Amino acid sequence: MRTRAGQLWHEAPGGGVFRVLTPVGARTVHKLTDPADARAAAALVARFHAAVRDLDWDFRMVRPGVHDTAAHYQRLRDALAAHPGHRLYDQVAPLAERILAGWSPSDVAPLPARVLHGDLKISNVRFEDGPVAIALIDLDTFQRGTLDIELGDAMRSWCNPLPEDRTDATFDLDLFAAAMRGYAEGAGADGPSDAEWSAIVPGIQRVAWELASRFAMDALAESYFGFDPKYGGRGEHNLLRARGQAAVAEAVAARADEAQEAVAAARREQ
Repeated sequence: MRTRAGQLWHEAPGGGVFRVLTPVGARTVHKLTDPADARAAAALVARFHAAVRDLDWDFRMVRPGVHDTAAHYQRLRDALAAHPGHRLYDQVAPLAERILAGWSPSDVAPLPARVLHGDLKISNVRFEDGPVAIALIDLDTFQRGTLDIELGDAMRSWCNPLPEDRTDATFDLDLFAAAMRGYAEGAGADGPSDAEWSAIVPGIQRVAWELASRFAMDALAESYFGFDPKYGGRGEHNLLRARGQAAVAEAVAARADEAQEAVAAARREQ
């Protein structure tokens, strides 16, 4: 909303910048439990992807290499080499071995670049009362990238009801199937290519392994991710997070065939 002077923000005499925005929607979901919400949210995401498919725009603020999985893996290798005396090294090293074996650049199919939201956690979807998704918020992560990363990151968080620092992660197939039905409905006939649909489930695993590698790297480097002191320190908390994301990747892998069938079923119903 504009100020009385017609500006988009107000600079206070004593310092500070203030903006006022009108609310959109009536409900924020912080953890998905209802498949109807998953379906509505995914349908909205698909409509967004369709709307910006031909957007001609150079984004001025991007996070370069944010999902360069191979580069993140190399940083993990570098951290292992640089911190052999770290107090957590003997715990991180075997986990890193699992992580580095979990994903390979050869697993990635070439996909077209699209305009992406970049941070589709469910709390960035605003709902009306009832399962009606009305808007996406937090738009500063817009970028170009591939659909496997966009939907992989979304489904990684939407379909695991547990916090990132829990190591007993699950993959809720009912939520995933509902989301795929919603995405197929919202995408319509001009939706993803066959290759993009096929890449969604591997994309969930890829993003989870990537995050696991980043947390494991910082468990040794202790230079990037924040932490909760209740876990003892930055390294301890990020080691726990790394284990949690590795558990997500493995939970998805255990149900990958069922998840691919859910994708196929959603496409058949389209």
